[in-house]
Amino acid sequence: MARRPGNQQQSQDKTTSHGGVGARIKRVWGESPFYQARLDGPSPNRFLFQLSDERTPSRRRAHDIIKGRFQAGGEIIDVQEDPGDVFALALQHDQLFHSVHSWEWLRDLAAIEDQGQETALCLATAWCDAYERWSADTWTPRLTGERLIAMACHGDFLLDAGDIVWRSRILSSLARQLRHLAQAGHRAREDHDRLTAAIGLCVAGLTLPGGEATYDQGIELLRREARLQIRPDGGHISRNPSRQLQIVLRLGMIEDALKHRGMTPPGFLPHLMERAIEHLALFRLADGGLAVFNGGCEDDANALKVALNREGAETVSRGFARFSGYQRMDSGGTSVLAEIGEPRVAGESAGRLDASYGGAGAFTFSSRRSRIVVNCGGGEHLTREWERALRQPSAHSTLSCDEHRDDFRELMAQSISEYSRVEAEEGHLLEIQRKFRTHKRGTAERTHIRRLFLAMDGRKLTGSDDLSDVAPWLAGHWRLRFHLHPNVKASIARDGRSVLIALKNGEGWRFRSNCPDVSLEKSVYAGVRGAPFPTEQIVLASNGLERAHGGDMMIRWVFSRLGD
Repeated sequence: MARRPGNQQQSQDKTTSHGGVGARIKRVWGESPFYQARLDGPSPNRFLFQLSDERTPSRRRAHDIIKGRFQAGGEIIDVQEDPGDVFALALQHDQLFHSVHSWEWLRDLAAIEDQGQETALCLATAWCDAYERWSADTWTPRLTGERLIAMACHGDFLLDAGDIVWRSRILSSLARQLRHLAQAGHRAREDHDRLTAAIGLCVAGLTLPGGEATYDQGIELLRREARLQIRPDGGHISRNPSRQLQIVLRLGMIEDALKHRGMTPPGFLPHLMERAIEHLALFRLADGGLAVFNGGCEDDANALKVALNREGAETVSRGFARFSGYQRMDSGGTSVLAEIGEPRVAGESAGRLDASYGGAGAFTFSSRRSRIVVNCGGGEHLTREWERALRQPSAHSTLSCDEHRDDFRELMAQSISEYSRVEAEEGHLLEIQRKFRTHKRGTAERTHIRRLFLAMDGRKLTGSDDLSDVAPWLAGHWRLRFHLHPNVKASIARDGRSVLIALKNGEGWRFRSNCPDVSLEKSVYAGVRGAPFPTEQIVLASNGLERAHGGDMMIRWVFSRLGD
């Protein structure tokens, strides 16, 4: 069912009222004739060339758009008559709002060529009619940068859909957006938004005639943001594998554009690209997708393959990322990827405990092309309720509390992680030690030590979780969770203390533990874009493992391949 336009206005009014004095001043200044005049100027008459968009388009989604059906995450809007009505119907904070206003639909419609041009023309015309002038909600640095990147890849497809007047109008709009981004991009609050703005300036400056000054400004902003946001091991500070893939793809666009123009890349760019690709390779699993951590998803396997196989790229990961906080172990076709980093609170919500992902100590576990243990994924493409829920420790394969307590969130947010790794003939041993203090609970230091041992033949993953000086409020409420991939079939064995696991590749595994309370509970998996899939999780409870007044707990568990 389509939303009514009135809901959008109500949402915008609420956003404005909560935005504070600064947001209202910004809106008044942006809509003033003085700022509008600053956006005026000469316009390009064509694109010099088009860049390759390595993301895989969806023909099915393109045909849905032609029929007036738009979908992103868990949101669906059906537009009965004019597809352009979607812009008024999409609520501002939904993923669908970002999808339609960043012009993601261009990729899908361009894939079906002539069939999609009329709809693309209709959507772009509707957008220009409503948002051609500056808009606080739709001209954000991130959305503006995304539109410029989309046009750098599919602009000719859209220009060819109309006449000469249409070409002039759309190119004039692009020029205005480019001037706005040049003035506002570096002031974006979010780290990744500034990075998107820098890349948008670079690709637009290189693909449009007369854009040399814009490119120079964009590459300097990219140089600054890369120094601030890319860690020495090549990982982005978000620690999000999907975001890492996007960064590699877009840095590749800049390299390709420079090559097309016969220009020498700045010295930092090849080195940055090399480190970013090496870090990206750390997350690729045998099924061709990404491991799911910190809001990422399995993502586009074809785009990942292209990103890791760029000319001259080093696609073999070292197996660890010390600065970004990941360790990987591979043996006999079995892969374990563990998070050893510390929580990072998002810039937009600095100081809020729910602004970071509570996955410290979490791991993923797969055998050949079958994923077994996963994390629940990210909810940035879903509603805010989903996003908050998927950030909780209970949405990760790690230690959590069965109550939503601020005590536990604070405990996790203030943890300090250390790790050690040993390689031996018998296998790989990874030990993750998390130390944490709470001001509310005095100065006593508590530790959680997780050990993961992967046998050299890959047939057994042995784990232990030790928690020293368990706080009384945590005793009886802690849980160890192992979220299973939706393709896994699991059942409690007859002994009631182990779990039998069947994989799509035909393998069988058994999970055993020293916990007297082992259960299978419902879970969800948002590791692919779209609505979350129902799945299950193995849950270990605390019954009998520590005293009610607190103390130490020691949990032992193991995944063993059957038939050994």
